[in-house]
Amino acid sequence: MDKDWADQLRRTYPWFPTEVYCGPGWASLIGDLCRKIQGYLDTHPEYRKEFYVTQCKEKYGHLMFYTFPERDEIESMVDEASWQAAFTCEVCGQDGSIEFEEIEGAGNWVVVRCEKCRKQKG
Repeated sequence: MDKDWADQLRRTYPWFPTEVYCGPGWASLIGDLCRKIQGYLDTHPEYRKEFYVTQCKEKYGHLMFYTFPERDEIESMVDEASWQAAFTCEVCGQDGSIEFEEIEGAGNWVVVRCEKCRKQKG
């Protein structure tokens, strides 16, 4: 996916949130999650009518993808994507790991970075 990955997902999945607070490195991972969710929604039309995503963001190095109303099947998909995100660089999408990063004026943040992006930062 290119730099407009969130807009592309919004055009494809009307339930995808307007604002996204995570980096482009997770675009493919989030796209896969959306395809899985849509597959579930296609087989559960009564649920599809009321389903939406309230937030998509990074928090403490994990993907947070909040849905409403909640369903165990959807939550399992989100949990798997969140686990994958913890090992995927949020900047470029390569294999990464959770670390602390000093953000100017904001202190330490927990992020997921690969070796290359870690070196480019420092």
